[in-house]
Amino acid sequence: MENIKIKRFNIYSCLSIECGGIQICFDPSKIQFEDLNKINPDAIFISHESMDHMDPCQVYLLQKRKNCPIFCSIACSIDLIQYFFYDNEFVNSINTVLPGSAFVRNNFFIETCKSIHCDYMFPLVFKVTFIKNNISIVHCFDTLLSDEIINFSRNTSLGIIPVGIAKGISSKTGFEFIQKMHSLKFVTNHFKSEQELNDLKQIVKNKKDCVFLDWNKEEIIQVDECPSITLKENYSVDVLNSKSLRQIVHNFNIIKTKLLSNKEFLDKLIDKYAHSNTSDKIIILVIFILISFVDSQLIKKSLIDKIKMDLLKKVDLQHNNLHTVILLFLGVYSQQSGEILLIDEVISLVSYNNEHITYWVVEYLGRCATSNKILCSNTIEKFLKIINTDSIYNSILIRRKIFWEIYRILKIMPSFSCKFIKILEKGLDDINPDVRLLSVLCFSLVDKICELKIFHIDAIFKLLLDEEDDVREISVKIIRNLYNKEYILSKKENILLLLNDPNCHVRNEAEITCKWLNL
Repeated sequence: MENIKIKRFNIYSCLSIECGGIQICFDPSKIQFEDLNKINPDAIFISHESMDHMDPCQVYLLQKRKNCPIFCSIACSIDLIQYFFYDNEFVNSINTVLPGSAFVRNNFFIETCKSIHCDYMFPLVFKVTFIKNNISIVHCFDTLLSDEIINFSRNTSLGIIPVGIAKGISSKTGFEFIQKMHSLKFVTNHFKSEQELNDLKQIVKNKKDCVFLDWNKEEIIQVDECPSITLKENYSVDVLNSKSLRQIVHNFNIIKTKLLSNKEFLDKLIDKYAHSNTSDKIIILVIFILISFVDSQLIKKSLIDKIKMDLLKKVDLQHNNLHTVILLFLGVYSQQSGEILLIDEVISLVSYNNEHITYWVVEYLGRCATSNKILCSNTIEKFLKIINTDSIYNSILIRRKIFWEIYRILKIMPSFSCKFIKILEKGLDDINPDVRLLSVLCFSLVDKICELKIFHIDAIFKLLLDEEDDVREISVKIIRNLYNKEYILSKKENILLLLNDPNCHVRNEAEITCKWLNL
């Protein structure tokens, strides 16, 4: 038996686990300021790029404590590298991990499998084993349950399971995790309220096997050891099989100087792409995404020609298919190089019958629009044409991505606000809470260069009563930074009401806003 200390820092997936003097942190985001000093991680693990699972600034602050490694999905790697591209030490700490990986690093044996969660790019479920103690922990974040995850949970001391919030997740599905997973003990994760925890308590019969950990609480838990781990990583770039390609991805920062100074290797990788199956092509594209961050000029035209051939093939309907990874690669390459490639071929993929591919076309256009000042107007016009197609815009999934990309564009070029203002006004009253939230974020950028009209501010204040916690939280956060302080102070009672909000994160932002406005 071994004692571990586990502490939760939000209602989502951010927690720290300490075992044998080694501490790890999962999904740093929405950590209250006073709690940041309580985390001093030896490693950081991030499941996916959603704002309630990764705050780049908090990741950066925590990583700097010990210059610790970060293990995360490719989408998280992209965001973190682009946020802090100027800090080479930080960038070198980022380790991209794909589902299905297994490797030893520092004091940990790290394994991953596929998370079933929305349209994010390769979201992860992590299994982390503290090698010194043989204590193995599987963190499910906000995935749905699958046979793969059930099998993945074998030989684990502790399973961290979702209880609510995410679509399809509830106290009943939380109980299903406990019933079907093979972990010896469980800890609750990702929930909306204490009521959800109580609902799960009523269902779970053997309560000694589950710790019902509320937000901002910590527990000392006794867990059993797992079978000892032995794994040796032997691979060679001379034999580019599936295993070695995957290992190149998670070892990229360690071996990149050797690899990228080897022109023969790059040629071999392109040739391998041309003759690979779909799964290997996807891994190779991830490698080339990472290469583009080092030097986009290392991306050869011969690779683009081969990608173009694949882009013109029939689209697979599955999530994270070859087409969507190609679109991610082309978008990132555009941002890094300033060159927009294959835009007509990409736009031809737009289809109201395939939300998934259109979702990634929209992201591609958003990335391209921010990559080239000369060509951005043309790209934005193509983007607007898609937005103004009702059969596309009416998809909640695509509409959510549209507002994410408007936010991406306005962060770089707020002067384009006039092109989006009518769409943003519609977004404040959208049926989808993510769209309402993103509209508020966009209006905060509009306010930088053009003072918001009173009816815009009123619409944001209306969202302080929104049924969704995230919308209330972001709205009260944004209000404190708007330009028209006199009008905001005239509506201070609406802000003060949130000091008693049932959601801890809303209360926290309301308190900060009140201090900011001297209320």
